[in-house]
Amino acid sequence: MSIADFAEREFAKVEEAERFYCNYALAIGFSIRRSRLRRSKGGVVMGRQWVCSKEGSRSKKWTK
Repeated sequence: MSIADFAEREFAKVEEAERFYCNYALAIGFSIRRSRLRRSKGGVVMGRQWVCSKEGSRSKKWTK
C-alpha cells in the first residue's frame, strides 16, 4: 500500500479511519495520536487529524 492509496480513501465513520490509520502506522513503524477535530456548526464531525506520536508537543490541556 502506498501513501497515494491512503490519501484517496474515504470512511463512513471517524472510528474506521482511526483504526485504518493506526494499523497503517504500526505497519510502517510509528505510532499515532489524535490531534485536531473539526465539527460543523451543527456538531457533525467534518474532519479529524492524527499525527505521529512524537510530532511537536501535546496541548497543555492534556499535560496537566
